Amino acid sequence: MSWLKELHIAVVLAVRSGREVRILYDSADAPEVREAVAGAAAAGAKVVEAQIPLSLKGTLIDPRTDTAKMIAVEKIKEPFGRVLSAPTDRGLLALAADAFEAAWRDGTTKAVGAAPVLVLLR
Repeated sequence: MSWLKELHIAVVLAVRSGREVRILYDSADAPEVREAVAGAAAAGAKVVEAQIPLSLKGTLIDPRTDTAKMIAVEKIKEPFGRVLSAPTDRGLLALAADAFEAAWRDGTTKAVGAAPVLVLLR
């Protein structure tokens, strides 16, 4: 959840454009995690805490489509990730999507975000 503050605007824009944003995390309950969950919900994301530790972190876009992409980052503090793209990496993307869906289904819902209402400031 530590990355959320850097992507908050991107999450808002994705939600406002009609995309579903789901965030799955396995962090310990701490004030900064609760704050990040509240921020994600305020941006319109749905947030679930996984019940088991996740072996991989990353961002998956348009799973199971011909435009699917994922940036996968190992949890060993590497400063870079690996990009997977359909159709070349279709099998790996399907495995990542299956693992995400299983952890999402078995996890605990922490927030069900709604699209934020933006107000023009004058």
